[in-house]
Amino acid sequence: MKLKRAKCYKKLMGYMKLNFKFHEPYQVLVDEELIIEACRTKYDLVAGLERTLQGQAKPMITQCTIEHLYRSKNQEAIELAKKFERRRCGHIPTEDQTLSAFECIASVVDINGSNKHRYVVATQKPKLRDRLRKIPAVPLIYINRSVMILEPMSPITLKAREQIEAAKLHRGLNAVSTVPATSEPRKRKVKEPNPLSVKKRKVEEGSGPTKRKRRHKPASSQKESENNPEPGDAPDSMDNSA
Repeated sequence: MKLKRAKCYKKLMGYMKLNFKFHEPYQVLVDEELIIEACRTKYDLVAGLERTLQGQAKPMITQCTIEHLYRSKNQEAIELAKKFERRRCGHIPTEDQTLSAFECIASVVDINGSNKHRYVVATQKPKLRDRLRKIPAVPLIYINRSVMILEPMSPITLKAREQIEAAKLHRGLNAVSTVPATSEPRKRKVKEPNPLSVKKRKVEEGSGPTKRKRRHKPASSQKESENNPEPGDAPDSMDNSA
């Protein structure tokens, strides 16, 4: 695949992811004509789908489509289709009549005018591609001369994409306008200092009366002083006149 084409495909699938919520692995519905064409040209279908979609792909086939392959008796195409995941379409094929792959795939994709299950459709039927272009967000793939082609967005898909982007912009503007312009900043509460970090006040000298503590002598020393008076001290019992 050429580099320019690969960039275009990557950009297209990026839009599908962003706007229409596509995700990997991409669910790819294939029809019986594309499987037969891949077998005829020896084209690696799974690798081609992943290379075209720039991501993991999960090929799927409806019950009606594989029934058409059984009736074609193309054994190589049948063996290849058996490797794909079976998509239950709800149609019950009979021995005499089977719903065409055109109607089957169209009914599976088109649910109330939208691609609800986000299918990528790989088909060789030009009429089926024309019909699916009228449904928003349906990536279309086909094989042309052993080259897998991813169609650009249809006008319906482009219109749906513009509406989605306009709605996102409108919601964004409304979200900004709802913020009040006159909102005042919140006032911070004044925190008290940590009492452990505050230094204690020093008592200034002369600021107030101070009481001297009275020291009490022990009883033993008091008795000794009474028994051994100091020189010059007269006993209390002596008369001063003598």
